[in-house]
Amino acid sequence: AGDGLNLDVSNEFTAVASPDANNALEVRGNGIYATDDQDADEVAFDDSSASLGATDVQGAIEALVSAPDNDTQYTAGDGLNLDVSNEFTAVASPDANNALEVRGNGIYATDTDDQDASEVNLSSPIDVDGDSLNETNVQEALEDLAANSSDDQNIENLAINTSSNILTVGIENGSSQTVNLSHLDNPGTDNQNIANLAFSGTTLTVGIENGSSQTVSLLPLADNQSIQGSGLSGTTLTIGIEDGSSETVDLSSLANTDNQQISLSGNTITLSNGTGTDTSVTLPTADGTETIVTAGNDISVTGDGSASTPYVINNVRPDIFYPPSIEVDVATVGTGRSIDLHAEYVSQYGSPMVRSDVGGANEAPAAIPTYAANELYYYVTYYDATVFANVQVNANGIMTYDVIATPTDYNTLINVVFVAK
Repeated sequence: AGDGLNLDVSNEFTAVASPDANNALEVRGNGIYATDDQDADEVAFDDSSASLGATDVQGAIEALVSAPDNDTQYTAGDGLNLDVSNEFTAVASPDANNALEVRGNGIYATDTDDQDASEVNLSSPIDVDGDSLNETNVQEALEDLAANSSDDQNIENLAINTSSNILTVGIENGSSQTVNLSHLDNPGTDNQNIANLAFSGTTLTVGIENGSSQTVSLLPLADNQSIQGSGLSGTTLTIGIEDGSSETVDLSSLANTDNQQISLSGNTITLSNGTGTDTSVTLPTADGTETIVTAGNDISVTGDGSASTPYVINNVRPDIFYPPSIEVDVATVGTGRSIDLHAEYVSQYGSPMVRSDVGGANEAPAAIPTYAANELYYYVTYYDATVFANVQVNANGIMTYDVIATPTDYNTLINVVFVAK
């Protein structure tokens, strides 16, 4: 037998694989095979230039994995900070006024609003205190309303022009009004006096000697002050007002007229049977539009306050809620499966298993109010993509889906949210 051969006693030659081949050679019935199954730690590595401190391939790879990255340059873009250890963090701008919060698992809208009243603008500027300057924000409006919330107005500039018979009645911080009393000027025929002048609540009663009294509702002009301390002495009329100064009017120029009658029709006072034409005064009528209603956060206001278009105040914050929990069968895979989410919601709300204070004074109703299917929007905010696929919901709340794998634990979820339209 020569090199690489054995010869047995029966004169049969066989090839021999040297143990120095480290299992890289194998002798089989039909020849010699190379069977190199070395691991990475059996393959030598030349570390003379890399300086990794490794003598085999396995060690060199591990040294590269654990080596620090000292060459790559990083730059923080918009909304990010980069510290000296190359760690990126998100930044919530201070302009967000605490409405954003950075947490360990993401950026959150915290739905907080720390605006003060001076930062909340009125939907349209309005003069709330009658100083001819419009207030533009909530702070200004509240301050001016507070400063002028009490009514200490006085009757002022009350006078009669005896030449023109024009009566002028003024009120503090308000507009004066005039009444032409010329038709009452009939010298020599009128010996009547104003009598039984009274004020009760918001009703003014005016009487005249030997004539019929009339009443006038002053409710549209009410400002929480009461007429008080009023009276007629001779031809001097005294008009007083609660928390204000009284004023007097000399009515002597109106003496000696006769046969006059005061009548009231709706909100119009008419003085007739004088020497001239009848005189009528129409009192202003409140119609609701003088009251201002302004919308706020999540509150809308429509209409103008009148009888035909009254104010309608609505909460515009959407009604968002989770439907009740249900079990979804994922024991087997399959496609085209469906669940009627609206029907499940109506079923559980319609027959709750437990309700509060049964038999008591505050017993809860037997069923929870529900929306119709077409009154809701339907959302799937999350599903386990390793278990479900092709998840869809139609306008009536029917959810279709495929089960592509059975779950490995009990934490497989589908989150559904309902929003009222």
